[in-house]
Amino acid sequence: MSHHKAISSTLTTVILIAVTLACAGVVAYMFSTVPSQPQQNVPKALISIVKISSESDGLYAYVYNYGSTTVSVKEVYVDGNPISFQVKNLDGSAAGTLSPSTMYKVLVGASGSKISKELDIVLDTGDVIRYYVGK
Repeated sequence: MSHHKAISSTLTTVILIAVTLACAGVVAYMFSTVPSQPQQNVPKALISIVKISSESDGLYAYVYNYGSTTVSVKEVYVDGNPISFQVKNLDGSAAGTLSPSTMYKVLVGASGSKISKELDIVLDTGDVIRYYVGK
């Protein structure tokens, strides 16, 4: 009887070691197949449209740069249509770029203009900041 118990405990130990090694191999394989390049859809800039405001001189999108990178507005679309735009500092002076930790206002329409569906701001990084109008 003691001979069978010795074989049984030895066999159990060998099986346990084999299962542990197999699990370690699977984990090692999973980590070796993780891509070293960043994913393509990760935004390069952290810009947010904080609010849309109709003011006496036009319709503005207030944007804040939460990131650590200075970016530029390349294009603006209102309801899918390209429009001319102006990026301004909060005091109304012209701003060429969106510096980190700063709020800006982007003129996206004439006084009395409205956005029916969405506003898209395209940055020089290729990122698109989209604002949907709630109904």
